[in-house]
Amino acid sequence: YALMDQVDSVTLDFHADWNAENGEFGSLKNGFRDDTIYIPEEVKLTLNLNGHTINRGLKEDQGDGHVILIASDAEVTINNGTITGGYSNDEGGGLYIKGGANVTLNDVNVTGNTLKGDDGAGIYMYGATLTMNGGSISGNILQRGASLADEYGAGIYAEDSTVTLIGVTLKNNGCGGPKAGMIYGSAVYSTDSKVTLINCTVEGNGVTKDDSDYYCTSTVYAEDSTLVIENTSFIGNGSKNIWQRSEYSDDYRASTVISANDTDLTMSGGKFTDNNQVFLLSLLDSVVTVDGVDFTGNKSLALSVYVAC
Repeated sequence: YALMDQVDSVTLDFHADWNAENGEFGSLKNGFRDDTIYIPEEVKLTLNLNGHTINRGLKEDQGDGHVILIASDAEVTINNGTITGGYSNDEGGGLYIKGGANVTLNDVNVTGNTLKGDDGAGIYMYGATLTMNGGSISGNILQRGASLADEYGAGIYAEDSTVTLIGVTLKNNGCGGPKAGMIYGSAVYSTDSKVTLINCTVEGNGVTKDDSDYYCTSTVYAEDSTLVIENTSFIGNGSKNIWQRSEYSDDYRASTVISANDTDLTMSGGKFTDNNQVFLLSLLDSVVTVDGVDFTGNKSLALSVYVAC
């Protein structure tokens, strides 16, 4: 942080894993902020991880429990490695990307991060741009906080942002902990954003593995957004109990692979198979174009497509 505050561009090469000590990467006097890795405003930074891991190693939630915080208008490229071990009770367990930042991840795995009572366990971004080439967003978990409010985006939470994922695997993201509640977008949550998935695999997200009150209402949830999906496979997503009664009312809540609300949705190529959700598509006030997508072998209990007029 001290170095980057003095120069316009920095490239760092990793030759070993970087494991935080007791959840702390360093103190403010040593160039860190809130014990996390902080990338200041308006700098240009390249991190060549060279196959290594950045691990915050948190076992309990805490404020600013992100692994990396990217400040406004920074331009950051991270290559070939893993970001893990975040456990936050505010936005962003793995990466927190602030407005105006432009982030590129090449062959990076954002995995094993947890968020309690807020949004974006893997990646949280507001007013930013993210491009991922290869790599994965996997095993990131949202836990319900004391307020019992709903949570959004176990894999990615994107608000007023642009997200482009090319050849990325989004796998096993979802909800955990007692009374996990409703999760919108176990893989991706988008509001007022443009999200593009090209040649991606979206697998095993929102899967309930026991009988507790876990519930992921959608794998991909988009509202007031543009959602473009090309040659992408949706495989084995969905809750164990496909219909689940709300804890607070007599209503049943139906799960969906893709929920589009006031959204332009374009899908071409790819497939939906072995998904265990009530609806494959749930469409509300949206413009939808589907071309050459294979919908076979799914375990929907009701209609495959729900359209609200």
